[in-house]
Amino acid sequence: MHSLIAMYQRIGLVTLIVIGLVLGTLIGWLAPSVGIALGIWGLCS
Repeated sequence: MHSLIAMYQRIGLVTLIVIGLVLGTLIGWLAPSVGIALGIWGLCS
């Protein structure tokens, strides 16, 4: 777990955003039901 946090701190913010966009696009394209189930985490009620 510590190495995961260290890796997260080494990667830049722009890189993390790009990774998130790519992962979100892939999930939406390959498994849309998973994307719908996840929803927008910050806005789910």
